[in-house]
Amino acid sequence: MLVVVRKPPTEFTVNGTIPDKLIKDLFRDYGADNVRVEYDDLVNVMDMDWYKEEAAKDSPGKALRFLSQAQWPYTSRTSRKT
Repeated sequence: MLVVVRKPPTEFTVNGTIPDKLIKDLFRDYGADNVRVEYDDLVNVMDMDWYKEEAAKDSPGKALRFLSQAQWPYTSRTSRKT
């Protein structure tokens, strides 16, 4: 996590694990326009174990079945002759 505060003549950066209380105090003291918080602990979903397990269970047939069932109510309304 990275917090940057810019308010002339003050500018400082805090790196690492930052307590929520400190972040709230920075927003209160310096204003939301002068404080920027960046979260660098994001992880790609495709690298997570649960995604790999679910992707291994998936098949093209299951994907087509899901798509056809999801589109069925919409296609049936437009394809009917009245």
